[in-house]
Amino acid sequence: MMFSLAAQAQTTPKYVDVQTTVQCADTAEMINYLQETHKEYPTMVGVADKLLVVVWKHNQTGDFSITISSSDNAVTCMVLTGSKLRNVAEKGL
Repeated sequence: MMFSLAAQAQTTPKYVDVQTTVQCADTAEMINYLQETHKEYPTMVGVADKLLVVVWKHNQTGDFSITISSSDNAVTCMVLTGSKLRNVAEKGL
């Protein structure tokens, strides 16, 4: 699956294709996997195009995952994982 990310620019954004692996499962299974295996818990949620977007975080290590769930919440896909997630001041990094 391909995703396009916009680069920050003063004019029209330029897009680049970024390859990533997307893993999907039954929502209950994905929640159990993130909580039991990785000790990650929801820290932020939002809605984008009728999909539930959740940022999961391990409170001690800063490891994190980002998931999207179908509008009926039956399937959840892990679209990104990373590390060193931290809070920043609202005005910037």
